[in-house]
Amino acid sequence: MVKGQDRADWTLSFDARALRMIEHVGAIAHAHARKVGVCGEIAGDSRGARILAGLGVDAIGVATARFAKVKRSLRDATMDDCRGVARARAVASRAPTRPLSTRPRTSRSRRT
Repeated sequence: MVKGQDRADWTLSFDARALRMIEHVGAIAHAHARKVGVCGEIAGDSRGARILAGLGVDAIGVATARFAKVKRSLRDATMDDCRGVARARAVASRAPTRPLSTRPRTSRSRRT
């Protein structure tokens, strides 16, 4: 399980590293006849759901309030559309990325 709690801004879920990780996990899981599911803010976003489908995610968990919008978005798209959105996002994400965590690092003090 990967948690996004270190990302205060949920749009960082579209970060290239996060998307590569999802794609990598999906490829390994599918090679072992396992399914991949994703829940959270990225799955509840219409564009995010299309990206996840394009990356090969088998199931998404969506909040009830967003379900109808996401369902319409996926229903109106083909798998080729979803793969295209995922590829376009990957290309757009090739720009330099910032660290996922924006919290400053603190040094540990030593006891003397």
